[in-house]
Amino acid sequence: MEAYSYDKQSGIFVGTTVADEDPKRPGNYLFPAQTTNIKPPFVPEDKLAKWDISGWVLVDKPPKELTPEEKDKRNYVAPSAMEFLRNERNRRLNEVEWMLSRDISTLGYVSENLKTYMQQLRDLPENSNPRVIIVDDPYVELDMESVQWPVLSV
Repeated sequence: MEAYSYDKQSGIFVGTTVADEDPKRPGNYLFPAQTTNIKPPFVPEDKLAKWDISGWVLVDKPPKELTPEEKDKRNYVAPSAMEFLRNERNRRLNEVEWMLSRDISTLGYVSENLKTYMQQLRDLPENSNPRVIIVDDPYVELDMESVQWPVLSV
């Protein structure tokens, strides 16, 4: 005979098993612990069948446990386009710092091209309207084409 199993602590339906016939008393069945011969009702997607003293009842499913990646995405706050712009601008300024030192130590002054380039980079936040593009929702990055990047002419 088919038996319907439920969790010992929660009472939630866990599956079916078999209740064997009692060899000493034919027609009588031996039900394993935490089982019943009462079939659970149809269970919608958002519910669980739970056994209680009065029979099967439908209860709401608990919220799905988030994976670490889902938790990261939920807690992620995307930097603004301007933050991305400033980071990229700072990276580019750092790339030419050595040229500044070289000019001062070898020429005694900073070349006009380098001064102009560095000033244009420093002015970018005031003169730009940067955008971000979605890489993998909610992660974004700077749309490099949304900024008119200065070019250092040597």
